Amino acid sequence: MRKNRLLLCLLLTLFLIYYAGPRLPIDSGMAGFFTVVWTSFAILVAAGNIAGIVKARGSIPVHPAGKKQRRPVRSRSN
Repeated sequence: MRKNRLLLCLLLTLFLIYYAGPRLPIDSGMAGFFTVVWTSFAILVAAGNIAGIVKARGSIPVHPAGKKQRRPVRSRSN
């Protein structure tokens, strides 16, 4: 399920880059600064989703789904 969400987010990010790329202005000033910041964030989002997909591909769940691991109770010693 998580892998599907990561793939969907990656595809949405790539679509936004494809759609907005030609429309972003390459000027000096605030418009150029916005283009650089927006593109940087889009690349970071895509890289994070790719890293999540790669990590999810090789991971094996340690605990069964739906069960939380209980923390051991520490006793007080004075």
